[in-house]
Amino acid sequence: MTSLRVALLGAESAEVAAAAGVPGYFADVNLYRALLQHPDLAKAGADLVVLLWRRSTLDARLRELAIMRLAWLTGCEYEWAHHWPMAQRAGLTEDELLAAREDWRSCGSFSSVDAAVLADRKSTRLNSSHI
Repeated sequence: MTSLRVALLGAESAEVAAAAGVPGYFADVNLYRALLQHPDLAKAGADLVVLLWRRSTLDARLRELAIMRLAWLTGCEYEWAHHWPMAQRAGLTEDELLAAREDWRSCGSFSSVDAAVLADRKSTRLNSSHI
C-alpha cells in the first residue's frame, strides 16, 4: 500500500464542507477531502464542478466521454476509476469506455460528435478556420 501524498480530512469533512458552502456530496470524494483543508479553494472548485457538471447543457453521455478520454490521455487513474460508474449511468457501455482509451475509431458505435470529443490533438489538426 502506498502512503498518501496529501493528507485527507476524515469524518470532519462533512462539517467543513457545510461551513464552506460546499455541497455535502463532495465531502466523501477524496479530492475534496484534500481540498477542504483550504475551504475557500474547495468552495471555488466545487462551484466550478457544479457549473460544469450539474448545470451544463452538455449531454451527460458526451460529458462523461470527454472526461474519460481526458483521464486516459493524461494518465489520471483516479479520475478514470471515479468516473467509470458515472459514465455507465450516463449511457456509455463498457465496450465504448474501453474503446475510448485508444481504439475508438474501430468501435463503430461512436457518432461524429463523439469522434470530435475523442480525437486528440495529434490525430486532429485544427487551424484557425475551425476556431
